[in-house]
Amino acid sequence: MKKYLNFPGSNFLIPMFLTAIVYTFVPDVLTLGYPFSGLFTQDATFFIISTLLIVSGIQTDLRKLPKLMTSIGTVIVIKIMIVLLVTQLWIVLFPISGVFQITALSIVSVLMSCNPGMYLVLLGEDITSIEKSGFSLVNLLMLPVLPLILISVGQSKVDILIPILTSLLPFLIGIVIGELFPKSRNMFAPLSMLLIPFLAVTFGARINLLNAFHSIGSGIILLILFYLVLVFPLSKIDDILNDNGGRVSLSMHSVAAFSMSIPPFIATYIPEWQPYVSQSVTQIAFVVIISSFLTPFFYKKLITKNN
Repeated sequence: MKKYLNFPGSNFLIPMFLTAIVYTFVPDVLTLGYPFSGLFTQDATFFIISTLLIVSGIQTDLRKLPKLMTSIGTVIVIKIMIVLLVTQLWIVLFPISGVFQITALSIVSVLMSCNPGMYLVLLGEDITSIEKSGFSLVNLLMLPVLPLILISVGQSKVDILIPILTSLLPFLIGIVIGELFPKSRNMFAPLSMLLIPFLAVTFGARINLLNAFHSIGSGIILLILFYLVLVFPLSKIDDILNDNGGRVSLSMHSVAAFSMSIPPFIATYIPEWQPYVSQSVTQIAFVVIISSFLTPFFYKKLITKNN
C-alpha cells in the first residue's frame, strides 16, 4: 500500500478521490447526520479556507513582504493579468453563451484557480523561506471575489465591496495576530499541512465523477487552455524572474475543486450567468480530476529532474 500510495500530492489526491467515489455512488453516506456530515459541506470548505487564510496571515512577516512581492508576488500579478485578458477577450469574441459550450464563466473559474494544498505538497521539504511566506499569497488567489472582479470589469452595477472585505478579513486578522504575538508563528506553522487532507475531503464531496466525464469534450478543451495559455507560459516567466525552474508557478497550478463554487458565487452577483452555472460546474469538475494528477506528473518530470 505504501508503495502505490506514496506519490507527489498523494495526501491531497487520495482523500479527495476517495470522497468523490463515495459522493458519486453512495452520496447518502455523506449525509448521515451531524457532526459527521458537517465535514462534507461547503461551509466546511469556507471554514478551512478561512482558517488557512488566518494561518497564512500569521506566517506573513511584513519585513519580508517587499522581497516576496518582487518574486512570487510578481508571478501572481502576471497570472491575474493573463486571466483578465483571456476572460475579457472570450466575452468579446464569444458573448454570454460561449463556444463549444464553454462560457467566460468556466474560463475565469478554471484559469483563476490555484491549489495551495498542492503547492505545499509538491514543494515539500525543499520549500524555501520565501516560498513558505508565499503560501499566504497563493491562499489569497483562492478568494472567490477575484474571478468576480475579473469577469465584471466594465460592469459598474456589480457591487464588489462586501465580497472583497469578507475575503480579506481573515488574512488581515492573521497578520495582526502574527505581529502582536510573533511566537504564534511557530505554534501555527504545522496547521497548514495538517488541514490539507480535510480540505481535500470537502472538495471531493462536490465531485460527481459520472457528471464530470459527461463534459469530457469541453473539459478537455478547458484543460488544454489551462496548461497552454496559463500554466506553462507562467512557469517559464517564473523561471526567468526567479531562476527556479518554474517550480513555484507549476506547484500551485492544479485546478482546485473549490473552483466549482465560483460559478454559483458569480451568478449571485451577476444573475445573467445563472443559466450556465450547472454546465460550468460539471466542466470544472472534469478539469479538477485530470489536473490533480497531471500537475504532479509535470512537476516530477519538468522540475524535480531539472533541479
